[in-house]
Amino acid sequence: MKSFKKFCLTALCCVMLSSITIQTVHSASEKNTYVRGDANDDGKVTIADVVAIQRNLLGSSATPFSKIAANVDCKGGVKLSDAIYVQKYLIDNENNPHYIGSVFDLYELPFIHV
Repeated sequence: MKSFKKFCLTALCCVMLSSITIQTVHSASEKNTYVRGDANDDGKVTIADVVAIQRNLLGSSATPFSKIAANVDCKGGVKLSDAIYVQKYLIDNENNPHYIGSVFDLYELPFIHV
């Protein structure tokens, strides 16, 4: 009788455990896309991104800071020119050769101007 109760309890536990679904939660740092020019990773391109790029260049830690999003010209790292491109985009977003504000996949190759 004890072994039957033990068997039933084990079977019930297995059924209960098999019905549990595990959901994976991705943090902001694990997302697969980014907005080009969104250096502070808040989802939009604003003057705060220009300030974040400038702070990063001066060695101040701006958290969070997305190096891939801040490198708008895709020319080897974050430079002052990236902050200037974002400023130009904020003033006149019609002329946007670097596709600032566009969503890109982290795993695709960046567009490089020739």
